[in-house]
Amino acid sequence: VTLVSGLAAWLVSFGWRRVPGTLFVAGGGLKRNLLTIQAGLLSAPWGDIVIDSGFGARDAEEFGLEAYRSDSQARVNAAMRRARRIVFTHEHLDHMARLLRLPDFARVAPKALITPEQLRGNRWSDSLPWPESARERLKPFRYAGLTAIAPGVVLIRTPGHTPGSQMLYARLAH
Repeated sequence: VTLVSGLAAWLVSFGWRRVPGTLFVAGGGLKRNLLTIQAGLLSAPWGDIVIDSGFGARDAEEFGLEAYRSDSQARVNAAMRRARRIVFTHEHLDHMARLLRLPDFARVAPKALITPEQLRGNRWSDSLPWPESARERLKPFRYAGLTAIAPGVVLIRTPGHTPGSQMLYARLAH
């Protein structure tokens, strides 16, 4: 992994709801903990990488969010349109739905590195709101173990939470 100068990052929260602690940690109890819906952006001279896409107001309501910030979602929508790459930590509605529901999905989708597991074949990927024939047109991003997707930025397969779970590692110059 190369040291990267000029790499900036931000994290944006779209909304939140409270869920039982056992959702996060076995034995976490029934006390309700804050679950935030977030996306990230890595920005560098070679281009931007958006991490997760969030979702729109309709999905937020169906997901039971206590609060939803459409201004934050608008920032991520704009970032996806200008990004060089879009990646997803896993194939859940709150991570992939906004890309799938973008009016200009066909133009933006080729930037997305969607793994075969995120694309189809499990209960999470198959329940996502895919545009008609989109999965047939997309070429899955295949890799084993880990792979560099930009200078100093690596995707690491971590199946478990879902079959298509992955982490993104970015090495900053400092």
